[in-house]
Amino acid sequence: MNGAPEKRDGESNPSTLAAFARTQMAWLRTRMSLETTLAAWVRTATSLIGFGFAIVQFLEHFGRFESGGQAKGPHLGSAVGLVLIGAGSLTTMIAIWEYRRVLKYLESGAFRDFAGVPTMRRPPPDVAVWMAVLVCLVGVLAFVVMICSSELR
Repeated sequence: MNGAPEKRDGESNPSTLAAFARTQMAWLRTRMSLETTLAAWVRTATSLIGFGFAIVQFLEHFGRFESGGQAKGPHLGSAVGLVLIGAGSLTTMIAIWEYRRVLKYLESGAFRDFAGVPTMRRPPPDVAVWMAVLVCLVGVLAFVVMICSSELR
């Protein structure tokens, strides 16, 4: 069964088919908006991670020139950068968790007739999740590199 309403006596009810199509399209719009939301969180996290890394690098080099070789607040740039990088990584982890939780609900029994394409053996890979995982790993790696290379130890 593909989820479409059953035909009775060789005829299909146009209003039932139209209602099914509207419901299925609503499910698809909800699924796509879920992916759009995840992509927005990934963009925000990427900005946080990149900006945190840039702050550390900028303040580390700029502070040395301004004070003649000694940075005025040597740990301030590292602390701010690490907070931003950590926030970006944590944001990505939370976004992935929330995405998976809502997706599991959308694919539950209540929506099974409307979810996906019934003729597919496996759904295509979820590119939005893979990009989110990649950004999260980059953030964690940047955080670890900044901790290991900073003077905060």
